[in-house]
Amino acid sequence: MLGLDQIAHAQVERGRQVRGRTTTELQLLLHRALAPDDVRKALLKESPVLSGLRRLELEGLDPHDLRSEAAAVGLIHASTEDLDYRRLFPGLDLGIYLANHAVGKPSVAAGAALDQFFAQHTVFGVDAFADAGWMDLIDDLRYLVAEMCGDPGLRLGDIAWFSNLSDGLSAVLNSLSGRLLTTQAHFTTGHYIHERWAERTGSEVVIVPQDAQECVPTEWVVDALTPGTTVVSLSQVHWRSGYVHDLAAISRAMSERCPEAVLLLDAYQGHGTVPVDIAELPARVAVLGGGLKQLHAGTGAGYGWFSHELLRLLERDRTGWWAHAEPLAFEPPPLRLGEGAARLRTGTPSILPLVLLATELKVLGASEDGTVKAGVERARRITRELAAFAAQASEDLGLKVRGPSDPDRRGAFIAIEVADGPALLADLSGLGITVDFRADEPGGRGGLIRLSGSGAHFAYEIDYALRALAELIQD
Repeated sequence: MLGLDQIAHAQVERGRQVRGRTTTELQLLLHRALAPDDVRKALLKESPVLSGLRRLELEGLDPHDLRSEAAAVGLIHASTEDLDYRRLFPGLDLGIYLANHAVGKPSVAAGAALDQFFAQHTVFGVDAFADAGWMDLIDDLRYLVAEMCGDPGLRLGDIAWFSNLSDGLSAVLNSLSGRLLTTQAHFTTGHYIHERWAERTGSEVVIVPQDAQECVPTEWVVDALTPGTTVVSLSQVHWRSGYVHDLAAISRAMSERCPEAVLLLDAYQGHGTVPVDIAELPARVAVLGGGLKQLHAGTGAGYGWFSHELLRLLERDRTGWWAHAEPLAFEPPPLRLGEGAARLRTGTPSILPLVLLATELKVLGASEDGTVKAGVERARRITRELAAFAAQASEDLGLKVRGPSDPDRRGAFIAIEVADGPALLADLSGLGITVDFRADEPGGRGGLIRLSGSGAHFAYEIDYALRALAELIQD
């Protein structure tokens, strides 16, 4: 009889086939292609390898067929649409992949988008911006990202592109000074940027501590707000424990205690699975993120949504030709500054990462009614259920979860306390299970195993991984 473990085993077997087959071939390809003599000949010589990698013929049972059969007999609660959506992510069937909070695997649409991009680049060259639609892509993507940030139609703000979130946070902070309030739960990049900003501007950084569960109670943040607070910088979702801030309550307190303060929201850990409601946030707000995690878009696609109220405050400490109202006009100085977030733009945007981000946002929307908003809401519903299932299953297995107990305050992943994370990570990898580990102390072995699903995952995958983890710990 079909069992859910049979599906998991089929995924693990496929992962083993791919990893076993491609590692040596890829190393050989890179070694030869990067040799300084004739790269073109090296690539041509290895074209059979490239072709083989593109059409991997995997042996054994097809996890998609097994899932469809399991859904038909009630072992999996999934609609046809759910199963079809999962099929858009074949990389998730190469093992048990539960590290979406760190690096989300791409959809099949990303490969098609890459092929289209290179075809446009090859055919049009310098004309690609106008004739291949690259300018239109940039503009369309502004609306997709704005919808994800809670501003459909770009009525309340505008979008700027960055290579990563750190660039975006640094860019906006450069125009601000005073008393900055943040929390211990902010991602490391935020702390580094805050520290350097304070040194450069003579400003003050106040850090609200976290509790033993690595959560920051809302009242602790509210109590730390003062009339002199000029900036509040928060991670929407704590990168270690998955704790989700009550942004509405914090914003209400800001409006009462420091109404002129700016909210800088790092939404990287939440975007794609945790909605943002701009209407609940202060008038002066920036929402920053990137495509690497639950948006499945890879590196290089950083972005920021900036309210018009905030943009009016920001000075230009850097600029470039893409900040011009009409970049392709190539006008001599002085710069005729574009509207909205143009003041935060510099040089030519990196088109390829933006192509992938636009593609994956459209795939996310396709999981529901075609809108990004509905796709995020669906992903929130599914990942909230998966995280709640993971937390309860962990408790049943005797595993200790660190983080919020309230499902509404939990992001898409859970964190499990372990004594020897590196060893467990290696053992799980050997079983075809991918999660990640974050040490409690730099270089330490004790810490947190983090695992998460996505809008394309099912509970049996989490159950399989948790049972394996529990057995390894007991052994």
